[in-house]
Amino acid sequence: MKEVIFYDCKSCGSGRRIKNSWQEAVENAVKDASKTIRNISGVEVLNNTANVQNGKIVEYKADVAIAFKVDGSTEA
Repeated sequence: MKEVIFYDCKSCGSGRRIKNSWQEAVENAVKDASKTIRNISGVEVLNNTANVQNGKIVEYKADVAIAFKVDGSTEA
């Protein structure tokens, strides 16, 4: 039987503080994670928050969980 191991990294951190959208914050979180994590297979958005000043959103933030295949596991 072949074994595939995926790891769900909920402590990978948050998307950088972005001024445009939550989607951009998530995309940046995945981009940043991919610099040190290989085989990323998915992302789960755990929480979206924003900073507000003078009645306007000034920063979008996204907390994410990154799923990736662990090196050494085999394809199913």
